[in-house]
Amino acid sequence: MTCKKLIVMFCSLISLANPGSSAHAESTNRLAVGDDAKVSSPVQIGIAPPADFNYKSRAEIEKWRTDRAMLHADLLYYQYRPTSEIFGQITDGKPWWGLLGQTFYGPGPKSIEGNAEESRFLLNPYLLCQANFTIDKFTFDGALYPTQADLATTGMPVDCAVDRAIFYAREKRVDLYYDVSRFKQDLTRFVKLPNDFGNIPFDLVAYNARDFGYRYLQVFGAQDINGVDNRIIEITQYIHTGDSCGYPGGCNNMSPFIKGLHDLTLKALPARMGIGFYKNRPSSGQSADMTVVLNFN
Repeated sequence: MTCKKLIVMFCSLISLANPGSSAHAESTNRLAVGDDAKVSSPVQIGIAPPADFNYKSRAEIEKWRTDRAMLHADLLYYQYRPTSEIFGQITDGKPWWGLLGQTFYGPGPKSIEGNAEESRFLLNPYLLCQANFTIDKFTFDGALYPTQADLATTGMPVDCAVDRAIFYAREKRVDLYYDVSRFKQDLTRFVKLPNDFGNIPFDLVAYNARDFGYRYLQVFGAQDINGVDNRIIEITQYIHTGDSCGYPGGCNNMSPFIKGLHDLTLKALPARMGIGFYKNRPSSGQSADMTVVLNFN
């Protein structure tokens, strides 16, 4: 074992002796990529479906995330523990913004309906940066569905999830694939959408990258995507209890709004977006420490 790895192991053992929360104040997680890669072949990452987080404890959710990370322990340099600057403000026993609530009800007493929208990201730690699609505009047949509450019971898709994820440890890259065409086709069984793609905006959710020590990102090589910001962006996203859901006492959700990561739209399909991630603020022309490529078909 190298001296460098012994130091990492020693620091990790010290942290395990801490009797407090399982989450670290700053990220001590590190991916085994590049020269440190333990696997040379591409790794297909299994994608966890959305889950119900309502009223669960932070410890339960952190363990759930840790268990998901350990499914691919060969992608870890040593160990995985949730970072408290990202997850430490999850409040025990609180509800979460729900996928059904977000799509059909908006802020208020039904905002917590359905699986937690944040579970799509929190339970998929190796999907370092994901596109978070929302259905911005649609109309529906009032004879079939008198209200949006009726529409919510139909099984209408509310999330364009990652269809496939491939992790290239040697190349320091993750490729994510979204079947936007199928998502739109499935939606049209229930609702009518405008013809242009601008009615399905998306944001970038990157706290998984932050959890592995990548604190900055920069978009490069975007094709057929509106609203791209090519500046260096510090990733400050974290989970806390906020009042945006309108539910009494608030809900656990992600914050803050970061200019450049929101209000993106597709011009056409296929589309593509490459994102470079850095552990420290990069200088001009610096190669990325890790790359995520989002492919929209």
